[in-house]
Amino acid sequence: MKIAVVYDTDTYEQKKNMVTAVKNALLKKYDAYELAFDENFMSEIKKYDMVFNLSSSGGRESRQMHVPAVLDIMGIPHTGPGSYTHALCLNKTVTKIILRQHGIPTPPEIKQQDIFVHRWEEGTGFIVKPEREGSAKGISDKSVVYDAQSMKKQVEYINNTFKQPALIEQFIPGRELSIGIVGNAETMEVLPILEIDFSGLPEEIEHFYSHRVKEEYSHLTSYKCPAPLDQKTEKDIKNYAAKVFNILELKDYCRMDVRLNEKNESFFIDINSMPLLMPDYSDIIKMAKAGGMEYDDLILKITQSALSRK
Repeated sequence: MKIAVVYDTDTYEQKKNMVTAVKNALLKKYDAYELAFDENFMSEIKKYDMVFNLSSSGGRESRQMHVPAVLDIMGIPHTGPGSYTHALCLNKTVTKIILRQHGIPTPPEIKQQDIFVHRWEEGTGFIVKPEREGSAKGISDKSVVYDAQSMKKQVEYINNTFKQPALIEQFIPGRELSIGIVGNAETMEVLPILEIDFSGLPEEIEHFYSHRVKEEYSHLTSYKCPAPLDQKTEKDIKNYAAKVFNILELKDYCRMDVRLNEKNESFFIDINSMPLLMPDYSDIIKMAKAGGMEYDDLILKITQSALSRK
């Protein structure tokens, strides 16, 4: 079987290394080749039996959707969900509406136009972030706000900088968790839960995953996997995560961001339908390792999961 590892032409060095690592893992069992998603893609992809999809770029409002859409038309199996699911997960507001409708806890949000009529409760903060971005883009020490004027300023920053609406979501003080899932249906496995520990950061630095913390202070951030959780909390989070996976029609693997408040109540923040698979870096890699899977094992399991859906 010939498998194409599809990547974006604007891929930076870390992502290039990820593409090579995925290809090398696949070579243990398949014929695997790297293939750019470019103007030649439509003709070149016909030479392959399957795609391991790592393409996350695209148009202004529809990243991650293009490769799955093309492959769907051509009848070529691929890892990850279809374009429909990527579209849902990329819009954080729409995702929250769907989760809430199905009883999944997620922080309440307010609309941009309701900023000045919102009734503020003392001590309640909101986090303002781009509606359709990932990797903590647009999130900084100024993102958590406690008054209407600060909120308006952040909303304008998001609107002007990212050319998209802002998601204004109640900020949940507490612990930050990451949930990974691999497989489908009866083979679906919720991996050991990972906690991102910010206690090693200086006091003046925000203790949540801002873009600055993620890119500049990762060496002071520690990871606990499995996260130290009581049995009930862990079970509840994993049950919710499995339900989210099915509701959004995710496939093969995904990652979810969860905040845990002081009462051990969990709130689902973000759903990543195609998380990065960077060796020794990405959260889902850390979770898989804690669950007994080395990097190559994880890549092969994702591939087999996708093939089993043919």
